[in-house]
Amino acid sequence: MADKIDIANEIIKWFNSHSYARGLLCDELRSLEQPELQLIAACLTRWTAHICAIKRLLQVELALKSLVLKRRDKLIESVGKKAKLRSKAIRIMDYIQDPHLWSGLTM
Repeated sequence: MADKIDIANEIIKWFNSHSYARGLLCDELRSLEQPELQLIAACLTRWTAHICAIKRLLQVELALKSLVLKRRDKLIESVGKKAKLRSKAIRIMDYIQDPHLWSGLTM
């Protein structure tokens, strides 16, 4: 379970660090007629913040999955040409498409 929380925090941190990706997420939420929720980054020592962060991530799950299906290449291209940044973006997209992550976070 701890590994799924670490992955969730990595997804949150990645989106919060990339304004283009955050903007696409907001657009996707709008297109799905969902509230434009922002992802919450948890503070290491505040367990309630971790619960809130995971809950918020689950609230935007559908939009994240839809966004990755529609614009995976755009999201990866948006990080630039450096191999390290592109490989991290690919890893984040793969995490989002992993059904085991979402079922584990729901539990």
